Formats: sequence, C-alpha cells, structure tokens
Amino acid sequence: MRFKQKATYWSKSTSLDMYGNPSYGTPTTINVRWEDVQAMFIDEKGQQQISKSIIYIPSDVTINNGDYIYLGETTTTNPDDENNTFKVKAVAKTPNLNNRKTEVKLWV
Repeated sequence: MRFKQKATYWSKSTSLDMYGNPSYGTPTTINVRWEDVQAMFIDEKGQQQISKSIIYIPSDVTINNGDYIYLGETTTTNPDDENNTFKVKAVAKTPNLNNRKTEVKLWV
C-alpha cells in the first residue's frame, strides 16, 4: 500500500500535567492513507461504533487507542489545540498471507 498523505499523531502519555490533564508526546508526522468513510468497528470495550475515517499506517509505526491523529502536518504540542484532530478508537494489525507484511488500520 502506498502512503501518499501526511498525518501528525500524538501518543498519549501515562502522566498528567500540573492541572491533572493528560499530557502527550511530541507531535510526529508520518505518511498515511486516510479514507473519510463510515465503517462499523468494535471498540476496546466490545461496543459497536461507527468511524468517521479509516487510516492505514506503516507497520513500523506504533499508534494506540487513545492517541490522537490529524490529517496534515502540524507542530502543535497539544492535540486539543488543533482543529480536526481525532482520537484513535480502535487499532487492527493484519498480516498478509505470507506473513511478510502487516496492514495496520486505525478507526477514528
């Protein structure tokens, strides 16, 4: 799969800032395939949800549930300060038939 679009993601930290709000890692820009499509998925609580977008990312990038992602490049350090930033609600990793490549799919 070719990843011709740019996206920025923030990994959610386990620590809180001095006001008790979640803190985030440094914004990281990666190549992605972003599809604005509604699709049903099962979230981490086992509930059916409808996505706003499905995002394909390279298999060497680790993005987890609760992280944030933005279509485009930005240096904003807090995803709450950037419009159109989405929380990752589900992640799936699927190896191909030869088990040589893995497709990583995010639902937001």
